[in-house]
Amino acid sequence: MSAHAPILKNLPAPLKNFTNTYLIKLKEVMDFAEKKVEYDLVKNYLPNYIRIVLETFLSFKLAIVNDKNQNRLPGLQYLIAGMVKEFDLIEDVNIDDINKDGAIKRLNHLKKISDHESHGSIYKAEEFSFISEEELLQFAKYTIKVIGFIDNLHFKKVKALISTKV
Repeated sequence: MSAHAPILKNLPAPLKNFTNTYLIKLKEVMDFAEKKVEYDLVKNYLPNYIRIVLETFLSFKLAIVNDKNQNRLPGLQYLIAGMVKEFDLIEDVNIDDINKDGAIKRLNHLKKISDHESHGSIYKAEEFSFISEEELLQFAKYTIKVIGFIDNLHFKKVKALISTKV
C-alpha cells in the first residue's frame, strides 16, 4: 500500500464487513430494538428498513427471486404466504419464546404495519401517518424474533458479524 493512499478510520462496525445493505438495515433494526438508537432518529425510515430486511431474508430463505408471474420482485405478502406454507413442513419448536403460530401472527402483523408505513397512495396523500415509539419498538423486536425463529444460526452469525469491532 502506498504511503499516500487514503485510509478510512473509525468506520461503524457494519461497514467494516460491508457486503450489502441487508446487514446495515438489520443493524439499524437491532440497535433500535435494543434501545441503542433514539426513536426520533429512526421513526421516519425504520418501518421501511424492516420491510426491506424481511423481504431480503425471506427471499433468501425461500430461494424466491420473482413473484409467481416472473415479472417483478416478490412482495412481502407473497413471501409471507410462502413462508407460512413452509411452516407446515417443519416441526414446531419454541425459539426465543416464539413458535410457528406466533411467527405466523407476527409476520402478518409486520406486513400490516409495513404496508401502511412503506406504501403511499392517493388516499394517503393528506393523511398524517404516525407510528408510536412503542409500536415501532414492538415492530423491530418482532422482526428480530421472527428471523431468529426461522433461522437462528443465521441470526446469531449476522449479529456477531455486525457487532464486531475490527
